[in-house]
Amino acid sequence: MKDHVTNLPNPMKNFSLLVPTLLLLGMPLFAQSAPPVSVPFQARLATQATGADVNGTVSVTFRVYSSMSGGIALWSETHSGVSVRNGLFKTEIGSIAAFPLDMFDGGDRYLSVQVGSDAEMSPRTRMTSQAFAHLARNAVDVRDRDINPRSVTVNGRPI
Repeated sequence: MKDHVTNLPNPMKNFSLLVPTLLLLGMPLFAQSAPPVSVPFQARLATQATGADVNGTVSVTFRVYSSMSGGIALWSETHSGVSVRNGLFKTEIGSIAAFPLDMFDGGDRYLSVQVGSDAEMSPRTRMTSQAFAHLARNAVDVRDRDINPRSVTVNGRPI
């Protein structure tokens, strides 16, 4: 009697291809990065006396207030060594000192800019929606964390 050998697929070979494929497809679920914690800022810097563009390296202090003028800064940070070329510079505010989590929860916010030892520039600039998106940073993922709502409603009934 002659032995009959059948070539059956090797289940381990298929399994070894399936696992890496599933891992690669599932990676985006696990590899989500946190939202950015800074806000881009760019501006033109000119001398007050002549209006000539500034070139060189300067120190820039940013502050955020809850009012257009006066008040106490809610946040501040200083960027030393900011490169200014043909009057233009850019930086990321919030990259040195993190914004307080509740800073954008409660009305308009105004940004002030101070270059070197000069006085704060005026008027302050009202911050727009990009900065307020930081408030949503807390809602990105609440897994394994406490949430603190002011009220909870299910099917229109307060709980």
